[in-house]
Amino acid sequence: MIEEVKRIRLLHRRMGTRKLYEMLQSFMIDNQIKMGRDALFDLLAVHGLLVRKKDVLL
Repeated sequence: MIEEVKRIRLLHRRMGTRKLYEMLQSFMIDNQIKMGRDALFDLLAVHGLLVRKKDVLL
């Protein structure tokens, strides 16, 4: 799962977890992985793969 996230992030560096979750649905079905959105958040956090918010300068 982590390798698939890294593969997607090569093309979409700033893609958040919710959009990643939607993109990973077919991968999870093909590999018989049952994981919810919150579990994906936890997994990415453990591996340091959460996207940090950018500071907006006004």
